[in-house]
Amino acid sequence: MASHGPDSPTRQGCARSARTYIREEWWNSVVELLKPGDEVVIEFGHNDGGSPDTDDRAPLPGAGNETATVNGTDEVLKTFPGYIRTFVANVTTAGATPILSSQTQPALEQLYNR
Repeated sequence: MASHGPDSPTRQGCARSARTYIREEWWNSVVELLKPGDEVVIEFGHNDGGSPDTDDRAPLPGAGNETATVNGTDEVLKTFPGYIRTFVANVTTAGATPILSSQTQPALEQLYNR
């Protein structure tokens, strides 16, 4: 989360996926601080792979608005774009501006083709 000036708060979670950022309440701490005019940089993707059957930070496969619950919990899983849409909706509802940041395809290819 970015505001203007030297007292700008940062709410980052190292090695968090979009799913775990919500589940572990990191996102709620951002939403609670939002005010009109804030700018929020949203960057996920590098920790969002895998299968939700074997990885507790993986999203549902797909790109739509599908959801599912995790067996034995009340956690609602979304697709990766579903999580990003949630972040953007929360930011804009607060009157703030979302800034989406992502890895580029060439950067991913360089990272995984080494």
